[in-house]
Amino acid sequence: NDGTAIVMFNVAYAMLQGQDYNFGAITAYLVKMAVYAWLLGLAIGGFFLLWIMAAKKKLDHASSTIQVLLTLACAYTSFIVAEGIFKISGVLCTVSASLLLASDL
Repeated sequence: NDGTAIVMFNVAYAMLQGQDYNFGAITAYLVKMAVYAWLLGLAIGGFFLLWIMAAKKKLDHASSTIQVLLTLACAYTSFIVAEGIFKISGVLCTVSASLLLASDL
């Protein structure tokens, strides 16, 4: 819900700046933002999941600290990469990465 609201806000903001959108363009934009954000989030979450699994096996006494730090880094990285580099929904990307981490840990 929050991610969809942010995407709709971006559409409304672009329309206020003078961009012309029709129904098909808005639908294509929403689908692109949602699908690409989820796919990127799954890729980033998968990378961090592998990294967390590798850290868990190697370091016993500090593995919980490393897992927490990598989980936080995953959230920030997914948001920054999605919003800053790809210009897609950072919230949806972070949600999908977090759901992947939560399902496997």
